[in-house]
Amino acid sequence: MQLTPTDPQHDFSIRPLDGLDDLLECRKAKASVLKVLRHPGVPPKLFLTGPPGSGKTSLIRAGVQFIACQRPQGLKPCGVCPGCVAFRSTNYGRMTGLHSDFAYWDAGRPLDYLVINCRNASVAEIEDHLQGIRHRTHALRVIHLEEAASLYRDRRDERLTEFMDDHDFNTCRWLATGVTDQELDEQFRRRWGLMVTTTPPSIDDLADRLAIQCRELGIEVDSPDTWTFLAEASWCVVGRAMSVISTALMEVPPRLTRGLVEDHPFPLTDPWKMEFFRR
Repeated sequence: MQLTPTDPQHDFSIRPLDGLDDLLECRKAKASVLKVLRHPGVPPKLFLTGPPGSGKTSLIRAGVQFIACQRPQGLKPCGVCPGCVAFRSTNYGRMTGLHSDFAYWDAGRPLDYLVINCRNASVAEIEDHLQGIRHRTHALRVIHLEEAASLYRDRRDERLTEFMDDHDFNTCRWLATGVTDQELDEQFRRRWGLMVTTTPPSIDDLADRLAIQCRELGIEVDSPDTWTFLAEASWCVVGRAMSVISTALMEVPPRLTRGLVEDHPFPLTDPWKMEFFRR
């Protein structure tokens, strides 16, 4: 989900502000992200699927920020060390470019985070950006393929398979996100050792999180039941629920109402029950 704030103090993305444990549910996916990022030597490759807005990209970005942090508190980045400051300065919560990368160099602890939007990137563009980090083997290299299921177009996944098998990229942390992986070439799919999917929070958990968010942003609510109604209407997809919160913030005064929820174009069927989400 990409939302543009009207006030810089408001963060409308679903990127967690306090680290991995600020995300709702997604326990298996959360553990898998950390397994890849922390794995010594040649790590497994992670392909993360789930409905749009379910937190796939947020999980990966939170994991990378956790790794960048010099003084994490449990699973929360401290937010004040040079690593956290450098990561926030990239404005990753609202990254919209075709390619974006984060390079953080602490004494003896380098980190490269390369994001490639596969929906828009050509084979040549992907190659150029991967070649840029080819020989930086002294760094922790994290390669994040966004919208990876679109790679089947123009046989771009075949070229990426060659990079994955290249010795220089063995120690890279390969992570990919997509609604599904089913459109990918079978040879490319076999490269991913970890295939996980996001899971929905409970209605009550999401309603509680929405209530906290409204209080933090100064959004009034017509009834406490509206938070539960919003959780149900959004099918517990956090990004979709947060898009209504951002709309409520635009009201004068900021106000969340049942009518606002009813007017939002939510999907008619439960996205979590689509066949390719049941692994």
